[in-house]
Amino acid sequence: MIDVAYRLVPEHVFPTGILDSFAALQYIASPAGSKAFNIDASRISIGGVSAGGNIALICAHLARDAGISLKLTAVGTPTVDDLSKYEQASDSPYRSMKEMEFAPTLNWARLKWFDVLKWSSLSKDEAERKKQVADVKWFADLMTAPSFENVGRTVIYTAGCDPLRDEGEAYGMKLVEAGNEVTLKRFAGVPHPFMHMDEALVQARDYIAMLCAEIRRSLVA
Repeated sequence: MIDVAYRLVPEHVFPTGILDSFAALQYIASPAGSKAFNIDASRISIGGVSAGGNIALICAHLARDAGISLKLTAVGTPTVDDLSKYEQASDSPYRSMKEMEFAPTLNWARLKWFDVLKWSSLSKDEAERKKQVADVKWFADLMTAPSFENVGRTVIYTAGCDPLRDEGEAYGMKLVEAGNEVTLKRFAGVPHPFMHMDEALVQARDYIAMLCAEIRRSLVA
């Protein structure tokens, strides 16, 4: 397993972290990278949770466009939508954002705080900011990606008590509609970071077991 230490906002302008992650994937998939890490570049899978899940999903689109073959993209409780479009949770088109506005561990107020922090990384200079916003493209809202075809096999796990639940599932259905193989699974009764609570939650242990099974399956496919 290779972890990517991408640069963070607000010290670095959004979407630097996404571009860092894709640059890492490009290197890992290259002859020099696969030799350095002693890996088979034809059997690469990527994944992440929460914001990391968002980055992995975006990188799957970029990998397709760059001709990088991925065995699997597997994510948990990913962010998908652009919250800067909404003043309050009730403005969101996703029911879970309204139902789970005050959910434990991750709620609307905390999501909005992170969103404001992300956009605060852009320049205060109007001309420079305009250029930076143009560079963001569809990265701020994954549902507006230019194409959903040939993204590859994708696993998306969501949490029943997570404001992000419905947008993650909506993205998964968008992939299905474009002809991709997608596994969608909602873990009932658990909050956003449940996968880290495996000592206490059977759902977290199931998540880990199912994820490992999907990775094993990708390696023999």
